[in-house]
Amino acid sequence: MRSAVKADVIVVDSHAVARVQLEQMDAACAAVIRRATPPDRVSPEIGVAPARGAMIAEVPREVVHSSSGPRVVRSGPSGFDRVRRGDAFDLMEEQARRAHPEMIRRALADYERREAEGWPKERARHDEAMEKVRAGGGRIRRFRPPAFVAPMFEPPFDGGQVQAGRDYAALTERVASSGVKCASLEALRSGGGGGSGGVSEAVARDMQRLAALHVRIGAGLAKDVVRPSRGGMRSTITVRTLVDDVCLGDRTLAQVLRRHGWADDTRVKAVLRGHLRGALDRMRGYSLAQPKNNV
Repeated sequence: MRSAVKADVIVVDSHAVARVQLEQMDAACAAVIRRATPPDRVSPEIGVAPARGAMIAEVPREVVHSSSGPRVVRSGPSGFDRVRRGDAFDLMEEQARRAHPEMIRRALADYERREAEGWPKERARHDEAMEKVRAGGGRIRRFRPPAFVAPMFEPPFDGGQVQAGRDYAALTERVASSGVKCASLEALRSGGGGGSGGVSEAVARDMQRLAALHVRIGAGLAKDVVRPSRGGMRSTITVRTLVDDVCLGDRTLAQVLRRHGWADDTRVKAVLRGHLRGALDRMRGYSLAQPKNNV
């Protein structure tokens, strides 16, 4: 028995422990450097910056006028792609893309189930429609099973909504870095700074625009605490808090829920997504009472 116990004991000296710790530190540092390294498509002049965060490579484009009309072409003489900092919108879209194959698989499984059952609901609707056709003296058509159509990928937010959120984040950062605290717009206009078109006028315009966006966002509730949780840690999520957490805090909807003590629930995330879409549309100038194309 003693020999068996001794065989299971592994004696590790301090040098081996230090070597394992160094290997773990090297792996962690390599992961940080790997995440901070710009993609190969961008200019080699862009250095490694761990504090910059995630980076997204994009093809620079511009609209030029040609003999056949306006055209979108690649801009920039360098031949490299541009890089921008990734945010929560990029992460949520990537998560939706990874989940899309599973959505197609579930849709196909549901199609095969209905096909095995003989399409009872579809046949009932077809028979009901044909009864009306027969009563009107029309031509009766036989039932044809519907073909499978894979659901198309739809990003959580459209391009205009994403741009509105990014513009809001840039405007908030610009106002916060202006150094003007608790100053009225009238004081900024009456003060110096170059007169019309000066720094004070630019700060005043930014503050006005930011205040207008805050009004458009509103103070409504995105998720209310209907009943207290067991730990008492759930908090109410307002629309303004939701917008700030996503646009300024780079948090996904799941992270917003966890930050306020809620579970990562698909149904609740859909509710938050709807409120965030509405707020971003209002920030763009769209009204919830009117379709976007009629504004």
